[in-house]
Amino acid sequence: MSPNRGGDLGGLLIAGGITDLTLYDPLAQGIQPLHLLAYRTDLIVDLFGLLAPPAGIPVLHARPETPPPVAAATTGPRPLHALPGLLAAAVATGMPITAHARIAAVRALIEQTQPDQTLPLLDHPGLTSAVTSAAVTALLT
Repeated sequence: MSPNRGGDLGGLLIAGGITDLTLYDPLAQGIQPLHLLAYRTDLIVDLFGLLAPPAGIPVLHARPETPPPVAAATTGPRPLHALPGLLAAAVATGMPITAHARIAAVRALIEQTQPDQTLPLLDHPGLTSAVTSAAVTALLT
């Protein structure tokens, strides 16, 4: 994945403890190859707003709102502070990420944010573990 589309998503995921990654760009490759790979997939992280994700595979939508046209989904900053923790929570519990878990992740982000900042720094110690813990608790209660 190129930095102008998803930033250092691979680095964020690895820092969050996710070690087996396949990065796939549906804009460049089309959706059909993703469907062919799906049987070996535990989770799809949708950064673009896939219109037809493979059936039966959990999908974590990084953009839960109604997606814009695919070409427009790659423009502008997309802070991914909570994504590694949410992915770790999904893997740890084997459950899809719910709205309740996303709200818990936002609260964890707020708790990690300094008063003069909008979001915590990506390399803030304990950021991923705080988000993971909050999301796991929300998913299991």
